[in-house]
Amino acid sequence: MEQESELVFQAEAVVRLAHSLGHDLENSPLRIIPLPHLVVLKLYAGGLKSMTDIVEVLSLNEDADLDAIDALCKRYRVTGFAKIREELESR
Repeated sequence: MEQESELVFQAEAVVRLAHSLGHDLENSPLRIIPLPHLVVLKLYAGGLKSMTDIVEVLSLNEDADLDAIDALCKRYRVTGFAKIREELESR
């Protein structure tokens, strides 16, 4: 039961996050969100493609604040960033 309530918390938090952060581009249906939040959303989505996307995006953004991303993952109780960070730091 506790694990189920944890998943419900994660789902609700991530949905609120996704809806609240986007910035509209003028005359475009696209929305831009900060990199740390993109990582959290991709981690929540899960799957090999999402993990690959995170590694690729962070590799291209060497100045990304990995501590801030880690803190945001913890805030939203999304797991998996430690393994990605380990991969990035081993390169």
